[in-house]
Amino acid sequence: MNQHLKNPGFKDGNLPKKISLYILTAVQLVLIIYSLLNLYEKFDSLCPNKEFITWDPSLRFITTLQMMDNIRQFRIGQFFFQILDSPTWPVLRNLIQVAVFFITEPSQIIDIRITFATFIVLILVSGLLIYSEERRKSAYLNLILIFIGWNLILHSPVLLVYGFSGMLEIQGAVFFLLSVYFTANFYLKNDFLTKFSNRIFFLLSVTGLFHSKYPYGYLYIFSLVIFEAFTSPQVFYSYVIRYFSYFRNAARKNPRLFVILILGVSLFLPESLLYGKSKKYIRYVIVLLMVLDFFIYFLKQKKELTKLGFEKLNFLVGWIFLPVIGWVLIHPDRFSSSGSTISHVQSEGHAIGEAVSAFDYYMVFFREMILNSFSDPVTSGALFIILCISFCGGLILFLRKKELSRHFIYSFFIMLSVLILTFLTPNHQARHIYHLYPAIVMVALCFISYIFYEKSKLAAIAILLFFGILCGSFFVNFNRSLDKTTLCFSGTDRSAYALPLWAAPKTGENLSGNTIFINDIDPEYVNRADSELLLNIQAYNRHIKIMTNPKKFRSIEGYSELIFLSNSCKQNSELLKFQQIFGQQVKLNPGKEIISELGCIRFYGLQR
Repeated sequence: MNQHLKNPGFKDGNLPKKISLYILTAVQLVLIIYSLLNLYEKFDSLCPNKEFITWDPSLRFITTLQMMDNIRQFRIGQFFFQILDSPTWPVLRNLIQVAVFFITEPSQIIDIRITFATFIVLILVSGLLIYSEERRKSAYLNLILIFIGWNLILHSPVLLVYGFSGMLEIQGAVFFLLSVYFTANFYLKNDFLTKFSNRIFFLLSVTGLFHSKYPYGYLYIFSLVIFEAFTSPQVFYSYVIRYFSYFRNAARKNPRLFVILILGVSLFLPESLLYGKSKKYIRYVIVLLMVLDFFIYFLKQKKELTKLGFEKLNFLVGWIFLPVIGWVLIHPDRFSSSGSTISHVQSEGHAIGEAVSAFDYYMVFFREMILNSFSDPVTSGALFIILCISFCGGLILFLRKKELSRHFIYSFFIMLSVLILTFLTPNHQARHIYHLYPAIVMVALCFISYIFYEKSKLAAIAILLFFGILCGSFFVNFNRSLDKTTLCFSGTDRSAYALPLWAAPKTGENLSGNTIFINDIDPEYVNRADSELLLNIQAYNRHIKIMTNPKKFRSIEGYSELIFLSNSCKQNSELLKFQQIFGQQVKLNPGKEIISELGCIRFYGLQR
């Protein structure tokens, strides 16, 4: 007789255990829901400047409005062109906004709610990743780790404030977590590639990371190449050598190589012969041809390479590297802007060009992780120490025994991202590592699990007690710990947004036809982007077409008015540029002029 039929119900002890686990899970879900509702209620009541999402989010929002207008007017070709024409910012967030705004309305508050919804997804993903790894082990330890995980995420002021903004750090954190999770599965599970769903989820995770912010994708790809070379050096270098052998043997028959050589020589020509973006486009063509040559080789040799034992590398090349490299190279300006982003000089807390000590310069990211990543230096420091132990210990373990562990793979990608940002780019803004913080929490949770099962249960329990007391104390004081500085990305000073609050009604009430808007506000002025966004929202809602960057357009056909906004009526630089471009096509008829201590608005009619 079946053993389960002999001892039904409570007799085998399984049902009481299941019931207790269900109850504990339900309690934890209630606590999570309560915390998130409380979090949003606090934000809603404390933050007075919710309609000001500032800088990058405002400019991204304007692009979304243009995309929505193209769909509304059935200009589908222009809509798809906007998706392809995204040199600096990926359009994933724009597409999410388009879908949501058509259901609701274009609103900065809705945009913030999209980010907050992503924050909720981050909490859920963190729990699911722990559950997926621990479900076959101790269910109680699983629940404890999940509790500590979401509490620590709520324990990070940085994640909270960015969770109520239009920024993309939270979105990047979700996809980074998923990317390193599937990376770990790829290296730890021998049957990973046998399931097609694993391939798809891995691809979507990395693609989502790359299309959240291009630098996130570059950091991940660079780290993955280094990790592959480090963990499988013989296979990796054999793969590379095999390609270069093919390259050398085929060189005489390959016309692309001759073109690459000619273009390479042309880069040394004097500036007087290479105008504007000529050198950038030459570099683009060189890289394009080199990549094209490699992928032609890859497609021809793929089956042979698989037979020779390169199946995993073939997967990485075809499913992970190709989508990223292909997207970068289908647009020359995207290729050029990628280099500009990496080489952009900016240090956290320092003006451009200001001297910074070497120690301060190289410690930006490490200082941020150790002191400011979570609510107090004790929490931040403890998580950083575990990260370092995980990284160094996992490194030593692999070098000695060739063993990989999940916590080491996570810590490797985190540390390598930080090291690359520190030493290979001059753009040292602390926010560039915020998307790593949930993964730092995940390292700690995986490390505790590893210690519990592989080393010392006593040591693991001691660490659990430390974080358990910390999280319990935090949860009790959660409501009191939330304040304006924790939740209000756009600050709490209403007067800081005096310019857009004054300019938006004045410009909006004078919108009567398709309008060209020239924004001559100082590029460094904090309200420049918000002033532009508020006018664009009004124009969209009234079905008025608005052009906000005339320099990018060849024609102004169909526009009847021009609005010029500047800090002072003495400013004319952008207006003069417009007249230089379109002076032969149109005459400006001066109209109303509105002046205040905040700025100057001038209205013109366009006469052809």
